[in-house]
Formats: sequence, structure tokens, C-alpha cells
Amino acid sequence: MTKTVFVPGRRSPARAHRPSACGEYRDETGQRCCRLAMRWTDMCQSRTVTAELIRWISRANDAHPWSHNDHYHRWLLRQLPRRVSRSIDVGCGTGNLGRALASRVDQAMGIDIDPETIAIARSLSAGNANVEFRAAALTEVASTGYDVVTAIAVVHHLDLSEALTAMRRLTKPGGKLLIVGCYRSATASDYLIDVVAIPANLLAGRSAHA
Repeated sequence: MTKTVFVPGRRSPARAHRPSACGEYRDETGQRCCRLAMRWTDMCQSRTVTAELIRWISRANDAHPWSHNDHYHRWLLRQLPRRVSRSIDVGCGTGNLGRALASRVDQAMGIDIDPETIAIARSLSAGNANVEFRAAALTEVASTGYDVVTAIAVVHHLDLSEALTAMRRLTKPGGKLLIVGCYRSATASDYLIDVVAIPANLLAGRSAHA
């Protein structure tokens, strides 16, 4: 049976059966409803703050664009063979690595599943005659025999076994498959590093555009 609780200082206990967030008389069901309402309000406020933070970070990145993936370009370029005819960058995004590869290879290709991103890559690469970008999934690439196949921060979005098999198929015998991967965050320290990386990324963008 529901227990009725009388709160002194009010005129009538007749309203005790009505759950109220600010009411005078609350039964146990009403108290549970109040707690749920308060928890929901806190959650909504938290989501609002999170959404505002994400929008602020997005504006900061738009003002000082920088991708942490770019940090690995020089390392990847150092791994290239002395002579490279063809390369393909899987998950190329807006084509930063593809354009960097084009300075070292005869013909560079970049693929990404997002057509809008590929459109940006093409517009940014208008002056590069030896780089091409296609909207395609990894498994949709028919050509093979690439001297170099690259992938930065891509394989964690894919089935690992299928992705490695597909990229191996693209790579010619004796060619190089260069992958920079992301590990799956699992511990408190992993997530702490993720949080610290946000302001570090923003600072790197400001520094690059200073």
C-alpha cells in the first residue's frame, strides 16, 4: 500500500495523492517521480552543456583547422620506397595525405566513402595533376598493384580482418602497406588521454596558423 506523508505547514492533506515537483504533500510514488524529473532535468542540462562545448570546439577548429592525422604524414613519407609509381590512400578525407604523396609518386589516388568530403578534396587539389580522388568504399576498388597503400585512423571503423585483406589485395608484391591505427579506449587513463587531446589539438591548430 502506498504510504501517505503529511508535510506540516499546509492546509489540507487532500492533495497528498498528487505527485508534485514542488507540492505540499507527497506519497512515495510522487517522490520517485520527483527524483526522476530532477534527474531528467540534470541530464538535459548536461546534454546542453555538452552540445555547446562541441559547437565551440567546432568553431575553433574551423577558425584554425588542423588534423592530428597530419602529424603522421612525415613518418609515412619516410617509409616510401625510393621509386613509387602508384599509391592509394584509404579513407583519404579531404586529401591532405594524398596531396603530400603526390609530391613523391607518379600517380596518387585517394578514396573515401563520403562524396561531400571527396568534393572538398578535389577542390583543394585543383592544382595537382597527378592526384585523383574517388568516392568509394575499400571493397569497391577494382584496380590492384599499388606500390604503396596507406590508411591513417581508418581501420578501427572497419572490420579489421576484411580491411587488412582488402588492402593487401591492393598492394603489389613487394609493395608497402602503411597503416596508422587507433586503439580502442577501454580504461580510465585511455579516456583521460582522449580528454587531454582535445585542448592539445586546438593549441596545435592555433600554432599552425600563427
